[in-house]
Parts: sequence; C-alpha cells; structure tokens
Amino acid sequence: MQLSNLLIAVMAATVSADCHRSGDKWNNRVAAREAITKACSKGGELFGSYGISQMKPACANSGDKQKMNFEVQNTANSERTLSVSECIYRLYNEVNGCDRGGRTTADNWVFQSDPNAGQC
Repeated sequence: MQLSNLLIAVMAATVSADCHRSGDKWNNRVAAREAITKACSKGGELFGSYGISQMKPACANSGDKQKMNFEVQNTANSERTLSVSECIYRLYNEVNGCDRGGRTTADNWVFQSDPNAGQC
C-alpha cells in the first residue's frame, strides 16, 4: 500500500491553471485549435527543444480580425523537449475552458493563450 501511494505521489503532476478575467474573447475556437495544432507540430513555432527558461511565442490570425497569441516556456533547470501531444493538450485546454485565454503551469512548463484584436 505504501509503495502504491509513493508511486501515485511521484507520478502526480503539479498543475495550476488560471483563465484571463479581462480582454478579448475567442472569436473562433476552431481556428484557435487549428493554429495550436500547427504551432505545436513539427516545423511549428512551439515545436522542439527548449533551453533553460526559454520561451517560444506563436501568433496566428483567426480571419475574424483577431490574432491569437500562444507561448510556451520551459521553467526547468535543464534543456527539454516538449512533446507535440503535451503542447496541444495544454493549449487546447485554455481555448476550450477559458473564454479569454489563460495560463497553465504543469511539469515545469508554462503554457499561455491570449486572443487579441488585430493581426499578427
């Protein structure tokens, strides 16, 4: 029993998430999810290795006079590679669960999404 509790504690990720309370709302969540998939996939702005404290930004236009800003930052004390699935999962959560975007901290990563007026 103690071993299983220890394994659960070790495997549990520390996650905190906050939705933005002000600012623009998503005009087009489908476009936001498509932009996230593109940015997180091979060749995208958020794909690949991150140095210590490195932050990578991505911006996409929704076609509705709105730009969608996304950022990912490595907060670990070592270089790391962000998996495509983790990147998509965390940023999708902000689009699906936060009307105005938000910020999630999980496993020494910070994920941010923010819809804004204008174009990239």
